[in-house]
Amino acid sequence: MITVRVLEPEDAPLVWDLLYHALHVPAGHPPFPLSIVREPALSRYADAGGRPNDHGLVALGGEEPLGGAWLRLFTAEEPGFGFVDALTPELSVAVLPRHRGRGIGTSLVHGLLAVAREHFLAVSLSVSTTNPAVRLYERLGFTLLAQRDSSFVMIQRWA
Repeated sequence: MITVRVLEPEDAPLVWDLLYHALHVPAGHPPFPLSIVREPALSRYADAGGRPNDHGLVALGGEEPLGGAWLRLFTAEEPGFGFVDALTPELSVAVLPRHRGRGIGTSLVHGLLAVAREHFLAVSLSVSTTNPAVRLYERLGFTLLAQRDSSFVMIQRWA
Protein backbone atom coordinates (compact mmCIF):
# COMPACT_ATOMS: atom_id res chain seq x y z
CA MET A 1 0.00 0.00 0.00
CA ILE A 2 1.25 3.47 -0.88
CA THR A 3 0.81 6.34 1.55
CA VAL A 4 1.62 10.01 1.11
CA ARG A 5 2.73 12.32 3.87
CA VAL A 6 4.14 15.82 4.22
CA LEU A 7 7.89 16.21 3.84
CA GLU A 8 9.44 17.10 7.19
CA PRO A 9 12.78 18.84 7.98
CA GLU A 10 14.27 15.48 8.98
CA ASP A 11 13.64 14.31 5.40
CA ALA A 12 16.49 16.54 4.14
CA PRO A 13 18.74 13.55 3.17
CA LEU A 14 15.82 12.07 1.23
CA VAL A 15 15.29 15.36 -0.63
CA TRP A 16 18.94 15.33 -1.74
CA ASP A 17 18.46 11.79 -3.06
CA LEU A 18 15.23 12.74 -4.80
CA LEU A 19 16.89 15.77 -6.34
CA TYR A 20 19.44 13.49 -7.96
CA HIS A 21 16.66 11.26 -9.33
CA ALA A 22 14.75 14.29 -10.63
CA LEU A 23 17.53 14.89 -13.15
CA HIS A 24 16.67 13.62 -16.61
CA VAL A 25 19.38 11.51 -18.23
CA PRO A 26 18.74 11.24 -21.96
CA ALA A 27 18.72 7.76 -23.45
CA GLY A 28 22.21 6.56 -24.26
CA HIS A 29 23.93 9.00 -21.91
CA PRO A 30 25.80 7.97 -18.75
CA PRO A 31 24.25 8.90 -15.41
CA PHE A 32 25.38 12.08 -13.72
CA PRO A 33 27.86 11.80 -10.85
CA LEU A 34 26.12 11.91 -7.46
CA SER A 35 28.05 15.08 -6.64
CA ILE A 36 26.19 17.07 -9.30
CA VAL A 37 23.44 17.95 -6.81
CA ARG A 38 25.98 19.91 -4.74
CA GLU A 39 26.60 22.35 -7.60
CA PRO A 40 25.02 25.74 -6.75
CA ALA A 41 22.49 25.71 -9.60
CA LEU A 42 21.07 22.43 -8.31
CA SER A 43 21.81 22.57 -4.58
CA ARG A 44 19.43 25.51 -4.16
CA TYR A 45 16.59 23.02 -4.70
CA ALA A 46 17.48 21.07 -1.55
CA ASP A 47 19.72 23.23 0.63
CA ALA A 48 18.81 24.38 4.11
CA GLY A 49 16.55 21.37 4.69
CA GLY A 50 13.49 23.47 3.93
CA ARG A 51 12.45 27.10 3.88
CA PRO A 52 9.39 28.81 5.39
CA ASN A 53 7.33 28.74 2.15
CA ASP A 54 8.38 25.26 1.01
CA HIS A 55 5.75 22.57 0.71
CA GLY A 56 6.39 18.94 -0.09
CA LEU A 57 5.04 15.42 -0.10
CA VAL A 58 6.69 12.02 0.02
CA ALA A 59 5.19 8.74 -1.19
CA LEU A 60 5.97 5.69 0.91
CA GLY A 61 5.55 1.96 0.43
CA GLY A 62 5.44 0.97 4.08
CA GLU A 63 8.47 2.81 5.44
CA GLU A 64 10.32 2.83 2.10
CA PRO A 65 10.42 6.16 0.21
CA LEU A 66 9.15 5.79 -3.35
CA GLY A 67 9.26 9.39 -4.50
CA GLY A 68 8.58 12.96 -3.55
CA ALA A 69 7.55 16.35 -4.83
CA TRP A 70 8.20 19.78 -3.40
CA LEU A 71 7.67 23.46 -4.09
CA ARG A 72 10.26 26.14 -3.49
CA LEU A 73 10.26 29.87 -4.07
CA PHE A 74 13.33 31.40 -5.66
CA THR A 75 14.51 34.96 -6.14
CA ALA A 76 15.57 36.82 -9.26
CA GLU A 77 19.08 36.94 -7.77
CA GLU A 78 19.19 33.14 -7.34
CA PRO A 79 16.59 31.75 -9.73
CA GLY A 80 15.74 28.15 -10.35
CA PHE A 81 15.66 26.69 -13.85
CA GLY A 82 11.90 27.24 -14.08
CA PHE A 83 11.92 30.66 -12.43
CA VAL A 84 8.96 32.89 -13.34
CA ASP A 85 8.89 35.38 -10.47
CA ALA A 86 9.48 35.53 -6.73
CA LEU A 87 5.82 34.71 -5.99
CA THR A 88 5.60 31.54 -8.11
CA PRO A 89 7.13 28.42 -6.59
CA GLU A 90 8.91 25.90 -8.72
CA LEU A 91 7.87 22.26 -8.64
CA SER A 92 10.43 19.48 -8.30
CA VAL A 93 9.33 15.86 -8.48
CA ALA A 94 11.11 12.52 -8.55
CA VAL A 95 10.12 8.90 -8.33
CA LEU A 96 12.90 6.44 -7.56
CA PRO A 97 13.70 4.47 -10.73
CA ARG A 98 12.39 1.08 -9.63
CA HIS A 99 9.00 2.61 -8.75
CA ARG A 100 8.36 4.60 -11.93
CA GLY A 101 5.40 3.92 -14.17
CA ARG A 102 2.98 3.23 -11.31
CA GLY A 103 1.27 6.65 -11.12
CA ILE A 104 3.23 7.73 -8.04
CA GLY A 105 4.53 10.93 -9.66
CA THR A 106 1.06 11.82 -10.89
CA SER A 107 -0.40 11.34 -7.41
CA LEU A 108 2.34 13.42 -5.82
CA VAL A 109 1.88 16.29 -8.28
CA HIS A 110 -1.92 16.20 -7.87
CA GLY A 111 -1.55 16.35 -4.09
CA LEU A 112 1.02 19.12 -4.17
CA LEU A 113 -1.02 21.22 -6.59
CA ALA A 114 -3.94 21.01 -4.16
CA VAL A 115 -1.65 22.36 -1.44
CA ALA A 116 -0.27 25.04 -3.78
CA ARG A 117 -3.76 26.35 -4.59
CA GLU A 118 -4.11 27.30 -0.92
CA HIS A 119 -0.92 29.40 -0.94
CA PHE A 120 0.00 30.54 -4.45
CA LEU A 121 -1.52 31.79 -7.71
CA ALA A 122 0.58 29.50 -9.93
CA VAL A 123 3.30 26.86 -10.00
CA SER A 124 6.14 26.59 -12.51
CA LEU A 125 8.60 23.88 -13.45
CA SER A 126 11.50 23.18 -15.75
CA VAL A 127 11.64 19.97 -17.75
CA SER A 128 14.04 18.75 -20.40
CA THR A 129 12.54 18.88 -23.88
CA THR A 130 13.41 15.16 -24.27
CA ASN A 131 11.87 14.08 -20.96
CA PRO A 132 8.70 11.97 -21.39
CA ALA A 133 7.34 13.75 -18.27
CA VAL A 134 6.46 16.70 -20.53
CA ARG A 135 3.29 14.80 -21.51
CA LEU A 136 2.45 14.17 -17.85
CA TYR A 137 2.74 17.87 -17.04
CA GLU A 138 0.57 18.77 -20.02
CA ARG A 139 -2.08 16.26 -18.89
CA LEU A 140 -1.98 17.84 -15.43
CA GLY A 141 -2.71 21.31 -16.85
CA PHE A 142 0.74 22.84 -17.24
CA THR A 143 1.28 24.97 -20.33
CA LEU A 144 4.46 26.00 -22.10
CA LEU A 145 5.71 29.41 -21.00
CA ALA A 146 9.19 29.46 -22.55
CA GLN A 147 12.02 27.34 -23.86
CA ARG A 148 15.44 27.89 -22.30
CA ASP A 149 18.20 25.98 -24.03
CA SER A 150 17.14 22.31 -23.92
CA SER A 151 14.38 22.76 -21.32
CA PHE A 152 10.81 23.91 -21.27
CA VAL A 153 9.54 26.25 -18.58
CA MET A 154 5.94 25.30 -17.90
CA ILE A 155 3.34 26.91 -15.67
CA GLN A 156 -0.04 26.17 -14.20
CA ARG A 157 -2.16 29.13 -13.13
CA TRP A 158 -5.50 29.02 -11.36
CA ALA A 159 -6.00 32.66 -10.49
